[in-house]
Amino acid sequence: SRPNKRTAYLEGPIDCGDNGWYCRIMPDPNWPPINLVTDLNFGHCNTTNGFEDAGYDQDGHCHGSSDDSTYYWWIRDHWHRQYNGRLRCCCGWYEGNVGDTPIYSRRIANGCDYRRKVVDDADRLTCRDANEDHGLGFYDIGCDQDTYGSQLGSPIPENDSMCWEVQKFGFSEGDTPPPSGPSTSAPVKTPTSSAPVKTPATSAPVSVPTPTGDAECVDSPLKMLVNGKLKTCGWAASKNTEKRCNKRRVASHCPATCDEFLSSCDFTCEDSEKRFKMNNNMSIKGCAWVGRDEDKVDKRCAKTGVTETCRDTCGYCEE
Repeated sequence: SRPNKRTAYLEGPIDCGDNGWYCRIMPDPNWPPINLVTDLNFGHCNTTNGFEDAGYDQDGHCHGSSDDSTYYWWIRDHWHRQYNGRLRCCCGWYEGNVGDTPIYSRRIANGCDYRRKVVDDADRLTCRDANEDHGLGFYDIGCDQDTYGSQLGSPIPENDSMCWEVQKFGFSEGDTPPPSGPSTSAPVKTPTSSAPVKTPATSAPVSVPTPTGDAECVDSPLKMLVNGKLKTCGWAASKNTEKRCNKRRVASHCPATCDEFLSSCDFTCEDSEKRFKMNNNMSIKGCAWVGRDEDKVDKRCAKTGVTETCRDTCGYCEE
């Protein structure tokens, strides 16, 4: 039992029929976003940007798993890390029950991070971050415009009986969220044994960098997002370099630093796969944004550090 409905929705445990779950945190004008705006990672499948660009990432932060039991650990982590906003969660990662809309349907969002289950007998000394290095995320797949293009500009159909919302999600100093939380009922169950993890029928496409030519292998000078925090390639080089380079997509951003361990200078002529902070402002962008508008590519590439970051888009190896 829980003291109130809001706590029950946040702590679970949830019962999604062992189909997993996904949650989106969207900015709320009535709740300070704190760290949410520095780690936006998806676009909705009812906008032009969301349909046309699998890398568009300005609508919110999405995370999920094919294992029901990982829900509370993610909720607790993102609450205390102040990913503040409006939380909406639904059942279904790879697949769902009749009427559900799983994230892999490509109808909801163009991308979503994955929370891996850490089993009890895992070696804690070698265990990776449960959010990293598992290859199970919903990346670079995008929205299915051919099937769902008709929902452009309209609300995305979802099975509300298998979704739930919490307003003013996330910790904020000096302000207390309202006790009335979700607007719809979340499926809640008594804890049972661990649910099996389903494997997708097809894996997400992985970009393979092309071999380098005569261009110099260089790190991006721009700060990248690592687990919601801004880091430089100097951070990767300062200590535990091999471990830090093995974090998701860091090697693509810091090929010179990481080359000793991962032969990452294969990325010399390839775009960084990390989101990064533009110099002189707080905008968090990605190379997909740099190349999105042909009329603006040259102007964007001319900004400090962008050519060394978006090497393919900006023709770094062609100079």
